Amino acid sequence: MNAPPFQPVPEQRGPESGVPVRPGGPGLAPPTQPQRNAPHRPNPSALPDPVWADAPVMCLNCGYSLEGLEAPGVCPECSTPFEQRLLWLAGMVKRAKTPFSARQLGMIVCGVLVFLSIQFGFIAYMVLGRTFLIVLAGLIVTLVALIVTRPRGGKHEGAIRLVCGTGGIAFIPLKGEPRPGLLGESFHPWGEADAASLDRVSPFWRTLRVGAVGGDNVLRPTFEAGVRCPDEHEALVIEALNGMLAHKTAPPIHPPTEPPTEPSTEPLGGAAREADPGSAGSASPGPAEYAPGPRRP
Repeated sequence: MNAPPFQPVPEQRGPESGVPVRPGGPGLAPPTQPQRNAPHRPNPSALPDPVWADAPVMCLNCGYSLEGLEAPGVCPECSTPFEQRLLWLAGMVKRAKTPFSARQLGMIVCGVLVFLSIQFGFIAYMVLGRTFLIVLAGLIVTLVALIVTRPRGGKHEGAIRLVCGTGGIAFIPLKGEPRPGLLGESFHPWGEADAASLDRVSPFWRTLRVGAVGGDNVLRPTFEAGVRCPDEHEALVIEALNGMLAHKTAPPIHPPTEPPTEPSTEPLGGAAREADPGSAGSASPGPAEYAPGPRRP
């Protein structure tokens, strides 16, 4: 009886790894190495276009209720300016340098006094007695309170909403609403900034920089973020931001008025359509003008 001719077994490879495997045996897939330090940029088509929105019913800095106050004005609690309308952008914060505040100055002064009190505590106790211990305890309690209650909103990961007004930029999650007590930790005041720029990255993506222009006519940004801004909205957005920076000195506090109506949003340009997060290729609205409230003497 003649044996059947020899037929070689075709080479088999793993469906995912592409590594040769032994027939009937398990495949050996190489370990996948995650990419490190790879820049993450959200899909621009998944973020909403720039829109105008009515001023919120609470201060973006401290969460104080603004109901009954006429816009434009300032918050009675923290003196943060607010306008009748706000510019809402969506993107990712790259840099948010907080200006030097009175809280930081108080922390430095208390820290230096506590250090000197400990170094020369024996001499001070001999001169002042128990009064020195009371003063030292008060300084320590004040320093701890300033450290514990300091804002911690300097780092923001992922795509968020950037609410721009005359007082500064508030960082709000894309979904849901932040608690009023957390607004102050996610607020970036304009400070000494006097100019803004938008650098084109793609037809739907821009790099927003806000800062002060020095004597050499160079913008030194204190705030930087990647934002969704289609080409047709670029001129209007940069005009609105520079207008807010020019009117960041708000009018004096005014008496209460009738409560505002329900807050609403409308697309940038005044067209009555709802902002669709997936409308990357939708038709853009018509042009509109940024008209900040009149400045009062």
